[in-house]
Amino acid sequence: MVVPPRTPTCRIRGTIRRVDFEEGHAPDDDAFGPPGSVPGVGSPAQYRLTILLQHVSYVAGDDEEESCEERYVPGSEDVVFLYQDALKPGDAFREGQVIEGEVWNGYLRSYALERPA
Repeated sequence: MVVPPRTPTCRIRGTIRRVDFEEGHAPDDDAFGPPGSVPGVGSPAQYRLTILLQHVSYVAGDDEEESCEERYVPGSEDVVFLYQDALKPGDAFREGQVIEGEVWNGYLRSYALERPA
């Protein structure tokens, strides 16, 4: 049984500095996949976004071991992931875009891209 980590859900806002795409792998692949993959189960395709964090706040969950501000430090760069099938229709990630979203355990649960005026 896999026990989920005791981390809070945090809201982050920042500028995308780098976008990488990681192909999924099947359960029978021998190589270890990216964070979130489970040996023998596989991993779906996902985006790996490096974000320059500008604002961080607490949303919900357990923050006794690590607060949102400790995990995602404003003014620093951090990496979050988004499963490919969670990409909204018509969205494409690009360097320089402003993104805001809720993150749990390194994965975006929801997000919004700021549209240029």
